[in-house]
Amino acid sequence: MSALLHPYQVNVVDRVDRLLGMAARPLIVAPTGSGKTIIAAEIINRVTQRGGRVLPARIYPIDESSGPKYTCASPASRAGNTCAPR
Repeated sequence: MSALLHPYQVNVVDRVDRLLGMAARPLIVAPTGSGKTIIAAEIINRVTQRGGRVLPARIYPIDESSGPKYTCASPASRAGNTCAPR
């Protein structure tokens, strides 16, 4: 999925990924429309690909216009009811 990320988003994902290895609790604060949900989905993807576990809060689109961009993970993914970018 990182091929879909903007360079600044890849930078954030990489930094958060490094911090998670240090038992830190990073907080991502960014303007509306900057891709926080996409960043979170990539972080979750990386952690689960390494065999880690993630307990995300359910992600709800703010408005109907963003709803079509998201799909819920399949039950086979073991990700539960996590929604991520298509």
